[in-house]
Amino acid sequence: MGFDRIMQLYERFCVVGSKISVAFESNQSQSAIVGIALRNSTTAESVQDNTASQTNEGLLERNRTKWTYASSSKEGAPIARVSQKFGLKKFFHLKSINDNVGNSRDEGSAWGLVNASPTQLAYYNIFAAAFSDYHDIDLTVRVVVEYTAIFQGRKLLGQS
Repeated sequence: MGFDRIMQLYERFCVVGSKISVAFESNQSQSAIVGIALRNSTTAESVQDNTASQTNEGLLERNRTKWTYASSSKEGAPIARVSQKFGLKKFFHLKSINDNVGNSRDEGSAWGLVNASPTQLAYYNIFAAAFSDYHDIDLTVRVVVEYTAIFQGRKLLGQS
């Protein structure tokens, strides 16, 4: 049973952990840097100036970024695989999942409601960059995300 189906039975939820696995595939001969960055924003990072944190190397060395070199392989076989894990307490530096507001039912926390997402959000940003500025890269990306969530406030179901 999926998240949307389970959510129909409860009032609140909290994603306490997740794991993403990404397989990069290509039918062309090419090389690239591919990876996953765990961030609190959906905005992609890019090289905008020459400061240490904004160079390609600086972006790759940031905390919560996993990457690898990818090069072509047999047709249809993944050229690279990368995985990353998320833990709610570690990412947001919480002592408990109720730590932000002291009560899991309050707004402004890691808890979401049936009709509202949590205010503390985390995103997996998947990236690929060619080694050469002169080449675009053609990749197929297969993504699997597994979630660990807590549900609270069971709804009363009508009689059948």
